[in-house]
Amino acid sequence: MKQLYLLLLLLHFSCAAFSQRKLEFGFAVKGGNYTLPLSAAKAHNNRASEAGWRLGFSSQYGVFVRKQMGRRFALSSELLYQFAQVSKWEEIQIIETDAFFPTPVNASISTTILESNLVVPLQLHFKPLKWEKTSLQVGIAAVFNLHSEASVASKDYPI
Repeated sequence: MKQLYLLLLLLHFSCAAFSQRKLEFGFAVKGGNYTLPLSAAKAHNNRASEAGWRLGFSSQYGVFVRKQMGRRFALSSELLYQFAQVSKWEEIQIIETDAFFPTPVNASISTTILESNLVVPLQLHFKPLKWEKTSLQVGIAAVFNLHSEASVASKDYPI
């Protein structure tokens, strides 16, 4: 019930923000895929390829402001907190040598990377007059890393 009241309160503020003509404010919630950049993949697995890294997920929460500039152009900016996670799982075989008996051992290694970022995109929107529901957006974003954490877990089991 408490969550319902909070949702209604946020909906009330967002409706009031959207009713303004010149300057719009609102809340932003986004989600999507997250892939590890190639340079970070090299740093974490010492290989030139990013094979083995699965698609991760990303969620962003924050606020936005949008200013309409004439009929065709608008400028918007957002302040978002981003949480992202990406992981890799691989199986390898290790040969352990005890005195005279080599023993093959399978090992599974799981690597998980968690990131917390502050994202500040700035976008220019262009809306052609012929297509009222279509807009072209061009922009840049600054990303500030707040926290990164890499964890590696392994499990060995004999063949």
